[in-house]
Amino acid sequence: MVDCLAELETLRREYERDEASFVVVYGRRRVGKTTLLVEFLKEKRGLYFLSEAP
Repeated sequence: MVDCLAELETLRREYERDEASFVVVYGRRRVGKTTLLVEFLKEKRGLYFLSEAP
């Protein structure tokens, strides 16, 4: 949970910046990356793009 809070804080700081930014979220499979982004973006303007290696 502590790691999740740190990640949410990083996303919040990037979201509140006045200029555009690009954030890459990567890591092992099945650790909650997509859930983190979906929950963070609730009621916010934003998007995420999911890509798979060829």
